[in-house]
Amino acid sequence: TPDAGSPIARAMGRHWHYLDLVQHVSVFNKENVTRLLERAGFRVCVFKTFGRVYRTSYVRERMRYLARTSLLWRVLGAFSRPSLTLASKRFTINLGDVMGIAARIA
Repeated sequence: TPDAGSPIARAMGRHWHYLDLVQHVSVFNKENVTRLLERAGFRVCVFKTFGRVYRTSYVRERMRYLARTSLLWRVLGAFSRPSLTLASKRFTINLGDVMGIAARIA
C-alpha cells in the first residue's frame, strides 16, 4: 500500500502521485497501519518498502502534470524527454513510498 508518511509523500504534498481518490480512498502510513493491525489482534513482523515498475511514458506524463504548478518539475521535465522509442520501456523506481507489511495473529 502507498505510505503517506514517506519522505517523498510529505515533500510532494498534494502532488504526491498516490493521492488519487479513484484508486486510494484512504491512505496510510507505517504508524497508523501498524496501530490498525495491532488493534485487530495482529503483531507486525516485517515492514519493507519496495519499488514499482513504471513505463517511461507514464513518468513523463506525471512530470508534465506536476510541471503545471512547479518550476522544479518543469526543469526536470525538460531534461527527461526520451525519444519515442523509449516511451514503452519499463524501469523500477523505489521512492520508499510503497510499503509492505507482514503480520501474524498475536
